[in-house]
Amino acid sequence: MELTVKKLLLTALAAALTVFSVYARGTGAGSGTETERSLGAAETGDEAPAGSTADSAPPITIGITKIVSHPALDALEKGVMDVIRETYPDALFDNQNANGEMSTASTIAQKFKADEVDLAVGIATPTAVSLANVLEDVPVVFAAVTDPVDAGLVP
Repeated sequence: MELTVKKLLLTALAAALTVFSVYARGTGAGSGTETERSLGAAETGDEAPAGSTADSAPPITIGITKIVSHPALDALEKGVMDVIRETYPDALFDNQNANGEMSTASTIAQKFKADEVDLAVGIATPTAVSLANVLEDVPVVFAAVTDPVDAGLVP
């Protein structure tokens, strides 16, 4: 049963990333300044990942937030990052933890808005709702939400 749930989650995430990919190419997401967007190979001294070039677009920035640190939520966070790295090896991640505080969840959403993340991931209902309420022009993907309809995340 656990493997089936994991496959389902990864399939849903892959579908969401496919939609994001189309969105990013179609709207110019990730078009922030070089200073805001990248700590690429030149700044870190690392070699550029396979498939990337010095002339490629700036890496996408993904904001990931969870309500608390918990083994299940931590595993979701890691899984999201692993799947994104398969498609976007240069992706930059801003991982945040609200430590169980709704006001912190809201502050994190505001931070992601100010930082102009290209995609936001909310792990657990409170963080997903905060992201959806604040980020109007940014795709929000959520996980570990028991009732997305009741939470107002989907119609």
